[in-house]
Amino acid sequence: MSPGRQGHCTFIADLIISAKVCSVVVLSLLPAVLQRTPIGASAFRLTERVIRPFHRSRSRQGAGRLSLYPDHLSRTALELTPVEPAVMADDMCVTEKGKEMVLCFCTGNANKLREVSFILGKTVTLTSADVDLPELQGDPADISVGKCRLAFNQLKQPVIVEDTSLCFNALGGLPGPYVKWFLKKLGHKDLPKLLAGFDDKSAYALCMFSYMDDTLEKPLLFEGRTNGVIVDARGDPNFGWDPIFQPHGFDQTYAEMTKELKNTISHRYRALEKLKTYLVQHKEEFLTAHAAKKVKSGE
Repeated sequence: MSPGRQGHCTFIADLIISAKVCSVVVLSLLPAVLQRTPIGASAFRLTERVIRPFHRSRSRQGAGRLSLYPDHLSRTALELTPVEPAVMADDMCVTEKGKEMVLCFCTGNANKLREVSFILGKTVTLTSADVDLPELQGDPADISVGKCRLAFNQLKQPVIVEDTSLCFNALGGLPGPYVKWFLKKLGHKDLPKLLAGFDDKSAYALCMFSYMDDTLEKPLLFEGRTNGVIVDARGDPNFGWDPIFQPHGFDQTYAEMTKELKNTISHRYRALEKLKTYLVQHKEEFLTAHAAKKVKSGE
């Protein structure tokens, strides 16, 4: 350590130990003195005649904060390092903690949760709940909106509900929203055989995300559609009917694509992009309503 730096260290230690200043004064004076030493922004160590009673606490704004334990004054080593802005593992939103937009995705499907989280990115903090919702019948849009309303009434928090359909044009849109039941009974091998008597193998994948929060009187619907053809199963069989759907313009099925490629062309991606746009545009309304609800509930 250079004589100049050693002098500063000695001055700090003597000031604290000999004067026995109160913790408030130390906290206010010590950082200012340290900033005048020619140490710069790199990590530094005070190795001589310095006290122990300080520790660094993390600050979300990136500023180091020193805390004092007045009952433990001693001459020992103190190590200080520059404090980087804290990045919390549970922060998926670009706003500071307490002001993030938190949505509950009603699903028990881990694959869907990962894919939706990947597409939404840092727009929201996404949680999930495996809510027991009835299998409604009818038009895909009515089914999605109806299930979202039920989920919102049950969870009492902002929710999104997804319904997907695989629609064969030759069958007038069937199996549509009932495709998972067809898949469960027929499997990947036999589901394409529904089109065995038809020359038209075209189909479209349809995704509907319904969204409801405290600012809305009824759920909003965001729709995404990708056109393609039905083929014999190829690729990973662990994600629904992906192995039998090949999007137009590609020679791969959904199941053969990388996650990154699929998530730029899929029906789910198209619907979520519309949802993301809405959330960004209405973020302040969302946060205001959430804050008002917390005040009303006494949280």
